[in-house]
Amino acid sequence: MTAVTRSTAEQPSVRVARTGWALARRPRAGRVRTCVAAFVDRDAPAAPPAGTEQNIVRGAD
Repeated sequence: MTAVTRSTAEQPSVRVARTGWALARRPRAGRVRTCVAAFVDRDAPAAPPAGTEQNIVRGAD
């Protein structure tokens, strides 16, 4: 019977492609970025309600 030994040769580890989710979860400057803060543009004109779309209600009436 022969002895089985584990290979001790150095092999580079496989690098996994970074996704957008992985980049967002990586802490930068001590914080985790999850989204961009919302803001209101008060200089933009408000769109007037068009037709029957202003009466659309989701859910049970």
